[in-house]
Amino acid sequence: MAELIDELRQIRSFYFLGMYTNVIQEAQRLPAHLQAHGNLWSIRAQIEMDPLKMAHELPDAGSIEQRALKLYAIYRSGDASLKEQVVLQLTQLMQDPDIIANAFLQIYGTYIFIHENNYRDALQLSLLNVNTAEEQLEKLSLQALCLLALNRWDLADAHLKQLQAVDDDDVLGQLVQCYVLLARGDAAAITEAHTAAQELHERVGGSAVVYTLLGSIALAGHKRKDAFQWLKQAREWSVQHLNTVRSDTLVDTMCAVY
Repeated sequence: MAELIDELRQIRSFYFLGMYTNVIQEAQRLPAHLQAHGNLWSIRAQIEMDPLKMAHELPDAGSIEQRALKLYAIYRSGDASLKEQVVLQLTQLMQDPDIIANAFLQIYGTYIFIHENNYRDALQLSLLNVNTAEEQLEKLSLQALCLLALNRWDLADAHLKQLQAVDDDDVLGQLVQCYVLLARGDAAAITEAHTAAQELHERVGGSAVVYTLLGSIALAGHKRKDAFQWLKQAREWSVQHLNTVRSDTLVDTMCAVY
């Protein structure tokens, strides 16, 4: 499992940093034995770039993973009435023990519940069985975000340590570390978050996720001019690279939490 994480590290990092064009390009370069994984990450990236288009293009029937992606694309398309239908359908799917045992559905169900501000059900869903280390990393990050939303940064920090124990070099761990430090809120924590975010920026370069994170940290440190510049860069990056001012999954999830 650790070998798979290493093989998919680049494409996963691109995705969680909101660099969706890079995800699609990287998916095309993966070797044959990773093509199924690459296709899944490519679809996830395309949903973030144009959820309405993907909501229409993804098939209604198919694997549980495809059904989960379809539901999420519909939810992200922005229609309030359709969102209600998605939540209802998700709740119905959760009654089927075979379907709810699928870790991918658990992950996307968790994202949807977080956006519904239903953090307790989101946390409960994310705590169900885990099949692979790759899934564990994402679910631990979601559990930490849910706990932050429930004002339990101490428990979120414990989940962060579990995440880092699985893979201490994973980009999700670095992002969640900054979010936990932001939630702590004391001067030392803000300074540590700034240092960690700057290191991430130097290592991976700029993206809407990185710039938004740096802007949030600057705001927490009462550096409004710096925050304005970082958030301006986040918007400009999104317009240039995604032709949109939409955020990404993790940033949107963080905003829902805070």
